[in-house]
Amino acid sequence: MSTVESRTVSRYLEAIYYVDAEGERVKAARLAEWLGVSQPTAGATLQRMVRDGLVQISSSKDVSLTARGRDTAAAVVRRHRVAERWLTDVMGLDWLAADEEAGRLEHALSDAVTDRVYKLIGVLEVHTSILLEHTCGL
Repeated sequence: MSTVESRTVSRYLEAIYYVDAEGERVKAARLAEWLGVSQPTAGATLQRMVRDGLVQISSSKDVSLTARGRDTAAAVVRRHRVAERWLTDVMGLDWLAADEEAGRLEHALSDAVTDRVYKLIGVLEVHTSILLEHTCGL
């Protein structure tokens, strides 16, 4: 899979994950709207994702993640969220800028780097809370 394809597939997996989490039915039209692409583009990408075993499309055109797709989507979402927290908590970016930047970084971070950043953020939270407790009596 090329980098462009993997970024595209990651965006679709993330969108399907979030639309489903909102309790909405996942349809190609909703994904096209969410991702800012045409419906034919969304349909073609979804067909490739069916071929690759990431999603299923029911007879009523509902899109759902397969077990493989769900695992892959969860990994993409985790990388995005960890990058977003690092960008806001450590780098000081506002949430909007962090979200946009995390969308780019999630494709470049390996699971190993994501785990290290996650641990770093956790360590920082512990140190910050100890510092606040010590200095502010919280």
